[in-house]
Parts: sequence; C-alpha cells; structure tokens
Amino acid sequence: MKYFYDWNALEKTMFASDYSSAFGSVIMGERMQVAMVHKERGTGSRLHSHPNEQFNYVLKGEIRARVEDEETMMRPGDLVHIPANAAHYLVAVSEGGADYFVAKDTTWGIAGAAVDGQNTGAHFDQDYKKDE
Repeated sequence: MKYFYDWNALEKTMFASDYSSAFGSVIMGERMQVAMVHKERGTGSRLHSHPNEQFNYVLKGEIRARVEDEETMMRPGDLVHIPANAAHYLVAVSEGGADYFVAKDTTWGIAGAAVDGQNTGAHFDQDYKKDE
C-alpha cells in the first residue's frame, strides 16, 4: 500500500466520459477516492447521480453547480456536499476553466449514470469554444 503521493507526478485521465468533461488525477483507497479535477470553460457534467456520497472543493475558477433542485455559483474556497443518489452537475464557467478537489466514497463503485439514461458524453454550453 502506498502512503504518500505527488499530485504533479500522477497520470491524468478523463473521468466518467459518458456524462462529464472532468480530466485529472485520481488516488484510490480501500473505500474512498480523491481526485484533482479540471474542466474547461463551458464544459462539465450532465445531470447525473450515483450511490456514492461526494464532496467537491473549488480551488480555481467558477463553477455552476446543481444538487437536486438547488443551483448556485461556486468560487475558490466553496465546497459542495453531494449526498448519495442526489441528481447533480458541475459546469466550469470561468476563463481558463475550473479546478477542484474531490473526495468520494467508493463503497458502491465510482461510476454514476446520467439522469436521462443516455451515454451521450459531457455537457457543452451552446457557446463553448475550446480554450487555447
């Protein structure tokens, strides 16, 4: 078992590409995972849920976030608690995208499912243009 990690040296990958644009590094424990996630401006997750409780802490940028019927703008220093099975999404809205830290229970696996039942990929705002 490994105890210490260098985030900058970890491989980065796409997460849950069936419904999200999240990209970053993940560390898996026995019953939880932590991740450093980046989303480009105008991209994010479609409304989805999973049986895992999750916390996301914003490090950089702004995120439009929804949990169940509540929506808000999140900024650095803000934290969202996503209860198990709660429908939610996070979309980066600031220039340069957004970065956040994730802590997620893995008792029931890690993958979620889009609320609409379709595996059509991430959310992209209508005016989305890839950051260059």
